[in-house]
Amino acid sequence: MIVNSLHQLITTPTKKRLSNQLIFFLFLSLTFSVLYGGMALKIAFSGEYVIQDDARQHVFWMQRFLDSELFPNDIIADFFQSVAPWGYTNFYKLFSLVGIPPIFLSKILPITLGFIITIYLFAASMEIFPIPAAAFITTLVFNQNLWKSDDLGSATPRAFGYCLFIIFLYYFLTLYKENELTITKAIFTWLCLASLGLFYPHYIFIATGLIIFRSIYWEKGRIKITKNSRDYWFIGISLFIVFIVLLPYALKVSEFDPTISATQAKQLPEFLNGRAAFFHDNSWTFWLNGDRTGIFPKSILTPITFVAGLLLPFFLKFSSGFSLSQNINSKIKVLLQMLIVCVSMFFIAHAVIFTLHLPNRYTHYFFKIILAITTGIAIILMLDSILKWALSQDKNQFTTTNKSNKLIKPILGLLLTIIILTPVILYPLTWKFFPNSNYIVGENQSLYTYLKQQPKDIVIASISPGIDNLPSFSQRSIFVGWEYAIPYKVGYYKIISQRAIDLIYAQYSLELNSLKDFINQNKVDFWMINSTAFTPEYLKSISWLRQWKNIFEEILPNLENGNTPAIIATIKTCSVFQENDLILLDTNCILNLENSIIKTK
Repeated sequence: MIVNSLHQLITTPTKKRLSNQLIFFLFLSLTFSVLYGGMALKIAFSGEYVIQDDARQHVFWMQRFLDSELFPNDIIADFFQSVAPWGYTNFYKLFSLVGIPPIFLSKILPITLGFIITIYLFAASMEIFPIPAAAFITTLVFNQNLWKSDDLGSATPRAFGYCLFIIFLYYFLTLYKENELTITKAIFTWLCLASLGLFYPHYIFIATGLIIFRSIYWEKGRIKITKNSRDYWFIGISLFIVFIVLLPYALKVSEFDPTISATQAKQLPEFLNGRAAFFHDNSWTFWLNGDRTGIFPKSILTPITFVAGLLLPFFLKFSSGFSLSQNINSKIKVLLQMLIVCVSMFFIAHAVIFTLHLPNRYTHYFFKIILAITTGIAIILMLDSILKWALSQDKNQFTTTNKSNKLIKPILGLLLTIIILTPVILYPLTWKFFPNSNYIVGENQSLYTYLKQQPKDIVIASISPGIDNLPSFSQRSIFVGWEYAIPYKVGYYKIISQRAIDLIYAQYSLELNSLKDFINQNKVDFWMINSTAFTPEYLKSISWLRQWKNIFEEILPNLENGNTPAIIATIKTCSVFQENDLILLDTNCILNLENSIIKTK
């Protein structure tokens, strides 16, 4: 019977390493991983000028690996190079040595990392609940979440962090065999721990917390500490590795230091409603779902099937109705431990705001891992109960002469199974954009080509959003850009914010001499402007100006009154390139203009 075969397929536990059932569901898991990754890959290679949004920050400067003459004396490139973790930097550098461009590598890494994540998450799920179908659902919903956001697609340090932590989680779950510490697995755990510190150090704190939890257990209503000497050796070596890996970060002195304090940040509009909005007037938003401050990610129930994971504690409480729950391994306690560690680190990060970077980094990603695993278990527990009911026979109700009635329960059970599994598998079809890796498509290809032909040491200035694409697509330095205006390091942002202010004032100045002074002082070679940049509507749309209310209020009246910024009069004479709504001006030409050509109202 179909229902009986289905029940055996999706609810039979297996402890064999390579059973047919396990191979089938692992293959199915990897198929969806490759499918989602392939869809993203198609977008990534849909044109010559395509790059993931965050890669514009974290990957563009790596083009120096292929050509050391790029971005000379570029504070933006220098800053992002300085904050890149050692492992992440050298991973890209290693591939550059064999001629693989960093931006190209950043496009193919996500599908590779996704494949590895799927294998290890499947294996970790099997350690907790040895039913391959549950592991399949876990990897499926987790992959849906991964590809609905841009974390994995960015190929930035946090993408590696996801992958390395899940590998760590698997080896951590397999540390003990028959209550004895396995040295081989311990070594792999330590390697993962070190790698986390080298690629994405935020996650090493969560991993360390789990390791410390290993020495604590609950017995007869009391918290006890292990007496096994091997446990102490393992924890001691782990802490030593963490110390060694994090020491360079602690000792590192950068020209862009110090890290901004909470007191300083509260005085800056950037942290209120600007580039790095952090402080919210609404306390609920601040603590619960703020983009950088909230304990819960806004995508906590993405996909919506994560709701099933929230039901698992209920199923366990009433385990008599979900007999398959007897197969849940005691290792499931690692999910609760992870939750405790994450929440603890969340509040610690808030207490030392910005020292440990953003508080949400310590909960958002891990909550998704926890929910994915609990969702896989919960859905299989539901299906097991449904199918057992469908296969059961009520001897008092049915007789051998009423065969049609005997089919009702199996048919209903099959239908309910299909109803539950269909949204689990097909839910991404309801999203308008999936995968949503946030790739940016360059719209000014001729401009990128033109700038590539210019000397490598040129600097381009602009307040147009299009300026953010030039370092990646043209491999040329920019004076300042919204995408690169990261305010967490005082030494860096003091320069960047002043550059932005000076540039805005210069572009909207009514005096030609102000333009010339800006060009001379900042050694700018080209000035890129938007053809609609001198309308009040455009001014209101510029994010930077919304940060600085005083600048906005000073410049806007001039445009509304019809006063003409001096740079407009230079367009006809000094324009060297124009594409779509972008105009490129030669600053040497501007310097040679006479003041008499400028007419203002």
